[in-house]
Amino acid sequence: MLASSTVIDGPATPSALPLWSAGPRLSALHAEYCGVGSAVAPGLEFSRLANASKRFFLPPIDLPHEISLKRESKETMSNHGFSGKVQVWVPTQTRGTSLENHAIRSIKGGLSTIKDLVEGTRVYVKKSKDDEARVTRGAYDFTSLLQPDNHSIRFNQHGGTMNARAIVAWAEVCRNIVDFCKNAPQSLLQSLLERLSRPSVASSETAESSSSRPYTVFDLLVDLRLPSQAAYYESLGLNPFVPELTKRMSVDLLEREGVPHQTFGVEIEYLVPYNRIEHPDARPDDRRWVYTHPAARVSPFNSAYSALGNRLARLLTGAGHLGVTFDSQFRSWGPTIPMGSKANIANIAQKMGYPLIRFVDDVDSIHQIWHIHSDPSLSNFQNGEFGYGGHVGVELSSPVFRPTPGDFGKVIDVVQLIRASTRSMTDPTCGFHVHVGDVRGFSLRSMKKIATLVWAAEPVLYSLVHPSRSDFETAAPISTKSALAEEDVLDKYDSDVNTAASTDMEAHLPMDEMAQRLKDMMLALWSSKNVPDILGLLQPGDDGHKGGLSFASMTRTYFGDSTAITSIYQGTVEFRQLEGTLDPELIMYWTKLVLRIAEVGRDMPAARFSAALSKIIKKYPTERERLSALLEVLGLEEHLTYWGRAVAKNKAQALATAPAEGSERKRYQLPDEVSQYGYDERNAFLREFFEDNMVFVPETDETAFKNAKNLSL
Repeated sequence: MLASSTVIDGPATPSALPLWSAGPRLSALHAEYCGVGSAVAPGLEFSRLANASKRFFLPPIDLPHEISLKRESKETMSNHGFSGKVQVWVPTQTRGTSLENHAIRSIKGGLSTIKDLVEGTRVYVKKSKDDEARVTRGAYDFTSLLQPDNHSIRFNQHGGTMNARAIVAWAEVCRNIVDFCKNAPQSLLQSLLERLSRPSVASSETAESSSSRPYTVFDLLVDLRLPSQAAYYESLGLNPFVPELTKRMSVDLLEREGVPHQTFGVEIEYLVPYNRIEHPDARPDDRRWVYTHPAARVSPFNSAYSALGNRLARLLTGAGHLGVTFDSQFRSWGPTIPMGSKANIANIAQKMGYPLIRFVDDVDSIHQIWHIHSDPSLSNFQNGEFGYGGHVGVELSSPVFRPTPGDFGKVIDVVQLIRASTRSMTDPTCGFHVHVGDVRGFSLRSMKKIATLVWAAEPVLYSLVHPSRSDFETAAPISTKSALAEEDVLDKYDSDVNTAASTDMEAHLPMDEMAQRLKDMMLALWSSKNVPDILGLLQPGDDGHKGGLSFASMTRTYFGDSTAITSIYQGTVEFRQLEGTLDPELIMYWTKLVLRIAEVGRDMPAARFSAALSKIIKKYPTERERLSALLEVLGLEEHLTYWGRAVAKNKAQALATAPAEGSERKRYQLPDEVSQYGYDERNAFLREFFEDNMVFVPETDETAFKNAKNLSL
């Protein structure tokens, strides 16, 4: 809020009419949330002057109201992620209508005194027609003119700022507006009003003549003898945010038009080698960073991991993606700042010189940053392979994203940064996990549908990933290696026995096309009464591990009428099937695939869902036809060529990693007896094993990154 203290003498009308006519243009100098519909400084469109009904009032914007008036949301700041929005009023279309003629007549003929001006420009607020109205501060406040010792007009539109250039520029605009209205000759004032009646932007109907060409806010400032201010605001563009409110990272959990209601996050697992001081660099031609351990006799694992984590945090943060290590959280916590808390993360971000992060209350802080941490499931080796001293594993967990080009682009940027900055490797212990959420939440039924869809699609899904994934318990198929799939004794499904679970299942599944064993397993799944029931059925083995699909993060947040069927769960569905990869094209195709699986499972109506399952489980003459059927169900037919190539590649991988003659062990599987080997024998075996299974990731792949970026749009 700024105030001009210029005294206005004489009739009030000359001041009000230019402000009415110039108002829409002046709003273009501010962010949209400070415009005409601002709830804290509404424009003259909401005043008594502009409305034929002298009893017009605004309700509080955050409460239900009885009048027909629209609201919309506007961004409050520019931002790396989502910044938060505020609601603003959408004024009834007044400009160019009889309502505007009424307002102009009121200004010209009805404002004979300062008191008339003050009352006419006031905006009244009340909750309902029966409540007492109160005055709210409008964009232009003439109230002080009634005071004998404080003749000033307050201009209230500007967003709060401590930026000196912004303050001075707006103060000069306010001063010159008042000065012009007070002192300009009537002919000059009339000429300005005529120019203000022209369009403010060009249109197909705008002629080239000077009398009808657009008259912009920058033209207005020049006519107010403010050429330097016109240049300043023109450099900012229309509706600029104030300088302080920029680049504030935040996750986006609001449901709004034009943005998919799903969310997603990724977990990138990969390996990085390190050197030892007593040995030369194994690959001196690779310009990418590698840690060199300074001591010959001390275990390098912890220091190598710490050096890698710190480097990744600096690189990501410097590129605009706040990266925080587990170790830095541990070093920064205290009695009043719990580890991993929002205060803990904010302190780390401040020390790293990162702009303040805006935390969302309902999301864990580590899910609002790039979290860099170790994972015990990843391999590590301290006795060298390929001439290196050894390798360590690292996992990067992303913030919560939305499936938009901007957020897909952030994942691609981070992958590109990893590959360009570290000597990246993967082996079969690495995975790429995608968490899919939804701002609307999930029902228990939607989780059953997603699990059923994945169960039916797994023969295709596991042909799209490295053959090792179906052999690892942490990525095991639910249709063959879950507790439910391996259960020998199940209740038999009988179509003559009706229960709530069987009735619901029959509405969603093509029962006549399913084998008895599959019906029995699906009955057990659809009889689940809560998430723990589903987890117990889908987990592989008895150790509580996650398999290829997991609902472990789901939390019941809305209990409805205390029945599971109406409860709402927040959390994510985790797809763990894909191998560890830094291939941006594969990452994009896979992420879009699992997003569609979750969307179809959650939202597809019962009859269509049953037909979709029927199409998926049908027997096809070829693998390509089976793949095509799944992609058609998911609405991803255009991805057939890419996934067809992936299937062929993985079939070749399966042949290359098949057991040697006379052995049952596949190339990527460690034998149980390796733990019984002696020290030297064990190290020699592991060195050969890692060299046989390790994949080096090149610094870049221009074609893959180009294709990934095109796919993200």
